[in-house]
Amino acid sequence: MFKNIVKYFLLFLLVFILAGCDPNQSHTHSYVNGKCECGEEDPNYDPFADTYNYVTPETDALKLSASWEGKDFVKDGIGEVTVSQFVDGDTAHFKTKNGEKVTVRFSGVNTPESTYKVEPWGFAASKYTKEALRNAYKIVLQCEDLEERFDSTGERYLSWVWLIDESGDSRLLNLELVEVALGKAKASDTVYADIFTKAVYDVTIARCRIYGYNNDPDYDYSKEASAMSLKEIKEQYGTIEAGVEGKDKGKKVIISGVVARRDGTTSAYIQQYNDEDNTYYGVYVYGGYTPKAELKLGNSVVIEGKIGYYFGTLQLTDITVKVRSFAPSDPSSVINIDYITDNSVINVNNPILIGSLVNITDLTVTGGYDDNDGNAFTVKTTYVNNEGHTVRLDVRVGANINLVGPDKNRITSYEYFMGKTIKSITAVVSYYDSNIDDNNNGYIQMMLTSFDDIVLE
Repeated sequence: MFKNIVKYFLLFLLVFILAGCDPNQSHTHSYVNGKCECGEEDPNYDPFADTYNYVTPETDALKLSASWEGKDFVKDGIGEVTVSQFVDGDTAHFKTKNGEKVTVRFSGVNTPESTYKVEPWGFAASKYTKEALRNAYKIVLQCEDLEERFDSTGERYLSWVWLIDESGDSRLLNLELVEVALGKAKASDTVYADIFTKAVYDVTIARCRIYGYNNDPDYDYSKEASAMSLKEIKEQYGTIEAGVEGKDKGKKVIISGVVARRDGTTSAYIQQYNDEDNTYYGVYVYGGYTPKAELKLGNSVVIEGKIGYYFGTLQLTDITVKVRSFAPSDPSSVINIDYITDNSVINVNNPILIGSLVNITDLTVTGGYDDNDGNAFTVKTTYVNNEGHTVRLDVRVGANINLVGPDKNRITSYEYFMGKTIKSITAVVSYYDSNIDDNNNGYIQMMLTSFDDIVLE
């Protein structure tokens, strides 16, 4: 008798539980990440929606107390700076009041990547940092330890980045990135360790942004890449407008072409011939910090990467490279601007040339400048176009380029070219957004990668 009672009780309990979890039965759904525990899906769930109310009480409360006016960051460990170049969410180049350029890695925070590889929320963090720095009335860098000022690379200063408004109020950008869930706290060994721990608590519990529940609308979560010709790539993403907008950043694509020029050991310029219009189209592929032996000059390659932009210029990042065939480079792939029939010249109104290998003759050297960080430099020149107008055209040598002259010594300054005429130069056309790089101010540049590509007089 007792066994029968127990059996009927368990049967009743099972029916009750199943009825309680039946989505057709009336009960209050409690959705987590778009689903109820009963299996019912939230019809209004949007995985890309970011509806959390981001507040920053820790950032609001923390203030810069150290004296900084009249001090120099490099010499004194604190000082006012201006932005020289933006990089990503936790790195930027600044210029001190003394004119010295410094590369700074933000202390206490690690944002997702958006340059050599692309991670969810990387572009969002980069955009957030860029807008915060642009809108700041003043920017003050402060290092925590004068004895240990550099990160693991030994080249980037570690610094707190303070944003000062017109009233003199201050905000710590490093902390704010953590508090809005665009960067993970890495401040355990710093003076602000406890504050960073408090700042990350709420967004971690709510699983916001980098912590998981809502997807990044700017990230391509698809597993398949779209195969595109370089002509299609250039037409959709190679315009100045696309670069300013950051159109489809992070989209996965597959391209093929020939390595036209190398940029150091990790990156290269790829060109592809289009027989429909008898034109070569080019694009820069950025390989980050790992050498890419496959990117040998002349190799025919297939590359999978993601759409990205560097100071307004299209590039592919987060790349994997497969060699299709080994072949010498095709000399006919060089575009000679003497044969451009529509009277267009190398300028921002002719974006189809950007990323392509171009030859131009008779440049007059007018000046230049050397970068403070590394061996990069810019040679300022002018030439007369086919309409009779004098046009500025800068020649850029990046820090990764080992430009060796006839005497077998490395050329590290624009001064080498002063007093000379560039009779001929073959280089890749590039462009820097004038709103980003104050030095170049929107001018087109020729990216020189080898001394063999230039003839001086």
